[in-house]
Amino acid sequence: MIFLAISGIITYFYQDEVSLYLVEELNEQVSSNIEVGKVKFSVLKKFPKASIELEKVYASPPAGYFARVNQHPTDTLFYAQSIFIQFNLMDIFNRNYHITDIHLNRGDLRLLVDHLGEPNYIFWETPGENKKSEVSIDLKGVKITNSNLLYYNDITKTTLITSIDHLDFEGNFTHQNYLMKISTDMFVDQLAVEEIEYLEHKKVQADVKLNIVGEVNHIEDGLLTIEDLKFNISGDLHRGDSKKINIGVTGSHLPLKSVLKHLPSSVVKDFPAVQAQKGEVSVNLHIAGDDIRVDRPLIDADFKVENARIYDTRRGLEIQDFNAEGSFTNGEQKDPASTHIDFKNVKAILGSSKLKGQVALTNLYDPSVKMELFAELNFEDIHRFFSKDTFALLKGFAETHLKFHGKYAALQQLKFSDLFTSSYSVDLTLADAAFQYKGNPVRLEDINGNIELNRNLKAENLTFRIGDNDFIIDGYISKLYDYFQHQKMFHVNARLSSHYINLDQLSTLIKKKDKDHEAMVYRLPERLALSLKLDIRNFEVGKFMAQNIRGDLNYKPRMISLHQISFNSMDGYVKAGGVITQKYNHDFLVHMQSRLNEINIQKLFRSFNNFGQNFISNQNLKGSLTGEVFFSSEWNDRLKIDKKTVLSENDITLTNGELIDFEPMSGLSKFIDVQELRHIKFSTLKNQITIKDEKVFIPQMDIESSAINIAASGIHGFSNDFSYRLKVLLSDVISGRLKRSVRRHSEYENIEDDGLGRTTLFLLIEGNPDDYKVKYDRKAAREELKQNIQQERTTLKKIFREEFGWGNTDTTGEKSNEGSASESFEIKWEEEQEKTTGENETINHSEQKFIIEFEEDTIQ
Repeated sequence: MIFLAISGIITYFYQDEVSLYLVEELNEQVSSNIEVGKVKFSVLKKFPKASIELEKVYASPPAGYFARVNQHPTDTLFYAQSIFIQFNLMDIFNRNYHITDIHLNRGDLRLLVDHLGEPNYIFWETPGENKKSEVSIDLKGVKITNSNLLYYNDITKTTLITSIDHLDFEGNFTHQNYLMKISTDMFVDQLAVEEIEYLEHKKVQADVKLNIVGEVNHIEDGLLTIEDLKFNISGDLHRGDSKKINIGVTGSHLPLKSVLKHLPSSVVKDFPAVQAQKGEVSVNLHIAGDDIRVDRPLIDADFKVENARIYDTRRGLEIQDFNAEGSFTNGEQKDPASTHIDFKNVKAILGSSKLKGQVALTNLYDPSVKMELFAELNFEDIHRFFSKDTFALLKGFAETHLKFHGKYAALQQLKFSDLFTSSYSVDLTLADAAFQYKGNPVRLEDINGNIELNRNLKAENLTFRIGDNDFIIDGYISKLYDYFQHQKMFHVNARLSSHYINLDQLSTLIKKKDKDHEAMVYRLPERLALSLKLDIRNFEVGKFMAQNIRGDLNYKPRMISLHQISFNSMDGYVKAGGVITQKYNHDFLVHMQSRLNEINIQKLFRSFNNFGQNFISNQNLKGSLTGEVFFSSEWNDRLKIDKKTVLSENDITLTNGELIDFEPMSGLSKFIDVQELRHIKFSTLKNQITIKDEKVFIPQMDIESSAINIAASGIHGFSNDFSYRLKVLLSDVISGRLKRSVRRHSEYENIEDDGLGRTTLFLLIEGNPDDYKVKYDRKAAREELKQNIQQERTTLKKIFREEFGWGNTDTTGEKSNEGSASESFEIKWEEEQEKTTGENETINHSEQKFIIEFEEDTIQ
């Protein structure tokens, strides 16, 4: 009670005097303008020390300071709801005040350094030598509670915004050498250098002991806690003119889960779905600078990650046994642009894939990455790294050597096409891989071999399969990036080998759906260029099969060219070349030239579906075909031939030929036994056959067959209308006729040729397979007779000239009146039933579809 009374008495008598005096003295020793709303003197609030409480204190920066530093106004140095200034109680009586403690509560401090390096918070002035002051600073403690602090340095571009729960400084501040204890508990809203935020919304605690010797603050024992991460601090801080700093920060066996959680937002935003499940991080950080007021310090660090397990929730991806050693530096410029981070001895397991290598990161503003990885990959583990629109199928294994040098943003948005840029170098040794690009029907399976990617793709002994088709590739594919990224053309220059190719299965490569008619049409690729050397053991398309195909295939948009293609097929050998072009109306123009050697004609007709006609088929032909064939035509985009455009020149020889059940030959059944005509054999047939205007033109050729010797020519239309001209020996006709009669009348034996000899019979077969007739070809007979007469005249002239020495007088040129052969004639055949129809003899058989007529005429 006595104590309270004494306190009240002292307060009553000394409040105004002490308050007024101390405020005046403080204003004398500061360079800024300080306004105080209310002053209170108290003995009890800070007992055993007396105190003055300044309420609603406002301080402006020193006079002449810039009105704004960056975006921060400088009109206020600090504002406080209350500031307690403490001193010894006995100082009141001897009027010599020693301020020992200052306590700022509920304040708002704005500490700024302008672009010239001048701070706004140096406002205390030391009294002059001639001026004595009865107020001295003998601080033992400074406390800030429940306050906000903004610090911004315009030179280092450093920003600190924090809410201070408490910040305590304890020490004999007026001594030259002393021990200071610093304790703080605050919430850091932002700690940023340049545009990089290193701390954001983090709780920070610190307990530090400073051994202050002269101008050097030596950190003897320091503990910094950021959330649940604890770091030891040691080093030196210089309080002289240079403000030199040399500090070390270490953290051992920090939980990786917490480290990732508290990484700067500028880093975390690139890995929003990455979480650490286990693992430890150790870091050793060194901060050094000559004058941190005007220059950023150099920051170097070593770190180590051990036994980490990381999970990517977005991709559903887990990385196990992640280990790495690394280093960090903010570089020569001491800013994010010169920052360099190295990850060395990186090891990790991704599913069943194993990785090791090193990664370097530079420039935090626009990060660049330099990476080299060695991996044993399971493609299913990395499938999810690519965008969902890239692959429909990716599986298999590969030993991989990957190099990347480029922007981190490009690596973050990695697409398959990016692998073909100069930023990447990839060496893959593939095993049992499969690949299908999304939206493309082609699926590559059983991929084995070596691939090098460095803008171009180099394949070495690369094997793969598409359906039943197998391929071996040695060569280059260039400009794939332009193809995938910009839909431009890529180039293939390679040797292609295969045991089996079925072109029907590969037709999906060039088949598309017609938008107008919803039908499948063929389109040659627009963005592909090929130069292939072929070595194909077995080839198949439709019914056509070939073996040992060799030669060159070149392709550029809309045009396929074949050079020196050779192969075995249809029991023979073929050399061919040609060009297939797709015009802008999508029709195909085909030009082919082939040299055939001993081709089985029956298999030839079967392989090409009897060339689109059914009059003479592979069932009607046998033999070995040799010759040269030129062929050109146009096809629509559904591969239907335009018959009007077919043009072909064929110089052929058919050996050991057979004509089987060829119906027009049955028209001669009245001359030769039908059984013999059903299967005609001949040794050699030569001719030059032309196809044009939807017709097949067959020049005259001699068929020396087992049944009958025939000289034949003709025209066969694509509509199956035909006209064949035949020349046969009458002796063969009569011989065949009598032989047939003998078989019908067994009483005749050993009937011989009647000796009519070399008389020739001309026949014309016209019509179509359903309605045709055989008749005497008087036009051909007349032309033959004229040629014979002319030949005889020439021969006689030569004989007379040689035998009798006649000159050049031509007596044979006179017209000869040899009479006319106007008399009609008949040829009658013995039959079981004969029917004469007058002057013209017509032989009709109801079983046959044809008519044989002998026309009367006068041959001149």
